[in-house]
Amino acid sequence: MDSKTVDPYKVGFWLADKKWNRINKQHLQHLLSLNGCLMVKMDLDQSLESQGPFDCIVHKVSEEMARSKAGDVDSRRRIETFEVGIESNFH
Repeated sequence: MDSKTVDPYKVGFWLADKKWNRINKQHLQHLLSLNGCLMVKMDLDQSLESQGPFDCIVHKVSEEMARSKAGDVDSRRRIETFEVGIESNFH
């Protein structure tokens, strides 16, 4: 019997570290893997292109956006990295 290997769907997560540390990542990864998905914590200090491609992205960036609007340069850079990555990853 010929079995084909199928790449898992790649689900990127961008959450504040506080939220990321609170979720049960082991259980979430188990649930995702049951459905052919791979959980990836996105690092917005790197390009999304180098981490993807992603089939789905889960994010909660309200704190990052607030800091960006308040003038935080690092937060603004991460938001821009996310925007560029979305434009190139999802058409």
